[in-house]
Amino acid sequence: MPTDDNHVVVRRARERLFSVEYGKIIRARATACMRALRERRDGDGVVVDDDVDDKRGRILRGKMRDLLDALKKWSELVERLEGEFARANDVNDDGVSSALLDSVRDSLEEFETFLDEDGILDDLPRSVLGDARVDRDVGRDVPATIDLVRRVCPDATMERADRLDEITDELSRKELDLEWRARVSRDMKRASNDVGYTAENFSYGSTPYSSWVELFKGCDRLRSKMEEISDASSSQSYVVWGSSVGWLVFYGALTYERARCKGVEILPELHDTAVRLQREYMAKTGSSERVTFLCGDMLTSSLDNAGVVFLTSVCWDESVHRAAAEKLANELSVGALVIDYSDKLSEFQEFGKLHIHRTQLPVSWNPNQSFYVFEKVA
Repeated sequence: MPTDDNHVVVRRARERLFSVEYGKIIRARATACMRALRERRDGDGVVVDDDVDDKRGRILRGKMRDLLDALKKWSELVERLEGEFARANDVNDDGVSSALLDSVRDSLEEFETFLDEDGILDDLPRSVLGDARVDRDVGRDVPATIDLVRRVCPDATMERADRLDEITDELSRKELDLEWRARVSRDMKRASNDVGYTAENFSYGSTPYSSWVELFKGCDRLRSKMEEISDASSSQSYVVWGSSVGWLVFYGALTYERARCKGVEILPELHDTAVRLQREYMAKTGSSERVTFLCGDMLTSSLDNAGVVFLTSVCWDESVHRAAAEKLANELSVGALVIDYSDKLSEFQEFGKLHIHRTQLPVSWNPNQSFYVFEKVA
């Protein structure tokens, strides 16, 4: 039988491994390079001045290759150490402590030497990056998950924080799986043909848990609504339209343990990934039976008992966004709240033409993404 001390050691080792979130830092810099490359395209999507002698383009593409290579190395490092953590949790060995912590220390030192010697995180000149600046603090000094959970739920248990860590780590690794990304891409093309949405509607991005917590912590009405939904006798639910692989749904379910949470996602591969993670990581938690993932079109999904609806609308076509807003205006119950990346709901009398809360928080595609909270008033 593994000892309690082993679990403590594993938790300390994981905290040390992720004390600087290299995956997020490298991913943010690769995203900045990608944005800079997109800036070189004209309005028709044609690359401007894209010959082989274009120095700026060559620098950006080279930097992107280096960053993606570093991201792959980081993913492999994390996967290897996670295997060591799992084995440590399964054995009863007093020597596991020093060996495990030494392994993490040595692996981090080796990886950091690689980053330093190859200049992976060196800044590109402004003349190359253009306006695609990098938030230098992204991924750094992020509080422990349990501390984040307790900002909105003071009585949260370490078990819930551990489940969140496991799920988010797995999702981060999944983002680097090229075969998985290819399957998602095929689903995007099929869905675009089947329902007529443009491919941009299915663009993939993620919101870090720290930003999600700040959103709920900063809006008293939103936080009290989630506490209301968390009451055992409540039939209301927290719903995510465009739930992707489940990030925002898992955040809700493992922060507000008794809340009913539902994700609606049209792409089968993303939906199946969320369902698998729920089965593998939440099967033994009380939260799991209150979580539902539906594979389908949000515009035909039910809003019965929806108390909070999160719209992942940043890349939706104008027509899709308006259709979603109209459905919410017509079908959502009075008193329900809607979280959106834009203030489109201010066009509707049913939402009082005024948001009740607005903030800006970092997400994978923007260090200062706007979030709006609206309440259905009529």
